Amino acid sequence: NFDETNDPRWFELLEFIDEREARLFDKRQPLGTRWYPAGSSLSSGVFLTSDGWTVFPLSLTEPKEKKNLEVVDSRGGVYALENIFVDKNLGLVYAKIKGEGFRFVSFPNWNVLQKNTRVVGQQGTQYILTSITDIQKNAELTSTAEIWKQPYLYALKENLSGMVFTDQGELIGLSRESGLFPGWYIEYGFRSLLSQQKLSYQAFPWKGQFVESEFQNGFVKETLGFFVTEGDTIKDGIRSGDVIVKIQDQAFSLTTLSQVLLQAPQT
Repeated sequence: NFDETNDPRWFELLEFIDEREARLFDKRQPLGTRWYPAGSSLSSGVFLTSDGWTVFPLSLTEPKEKKNLEVVDSRGGVYALENIFVDKNLGLVYAKIKGEGFRFVSFPNWNVLQKNTRVVGQQGTQYILTSITDIQKNAELTSTAEIWKQPYLYALKENLSGMVFTDQGELIGLSRESGLFPGWYIEYGFRSLLSQQKLSYQAFPWKGQFVESEFQNGFVKETLGFFVTEGDTIKDGIRSGDVIVKIQDQAFSLTTLSQVLLQAPQT
């Protein structure tokens, strides 16, 4: 444990995070030839690989022309974009920039994502140290939702913005109004983007609701599962009315279903 006000480890952590930050700008908006107004970046994201893959929390309906965008790192280096992918559903932009040797962020063991986990994120213009206080229902979802969406999110003690890290500097998620959006969507989505040029959750078309019990021979049996109400008629043998209770023989909980699903193969 450390106190962020006077412990040198706090400043080491901030420097560690700063080296992995990437900021996305519109090249048509500078002052003069090379200056951008303070706070004018489209989004603040992080490097995911040493060869220039980045991710930004940014809602775009369509990819902007990559020639009009550029990325600036913490040292002031300016880089053009080679490619860009927009995740409209999750409000993320994945971009490949021209460069190499970048310091990139890592992901934690997702078992650490629980109540009282300490996290670091931005509040205004400063980073602060806070914690996860509770698990709450995702207000963005209706009673029927896509299977890959997170039904419960993690509440934060303080209101943060943008990327959120563990106290070891690992990317733990995104701060949004509905709660902490887990970083496994980025980790597993990015893996599928590299290998298949598409996002993995798009392979799972089912909609439905969580169920916690079933009737058998006049008795109630506790069975946590996902009751399928909509989806492809025969895709992977799953039909409306089926209940998914395991994925790849791995049970899930209300908070881990999307994580288990995104790790599974797409057949």
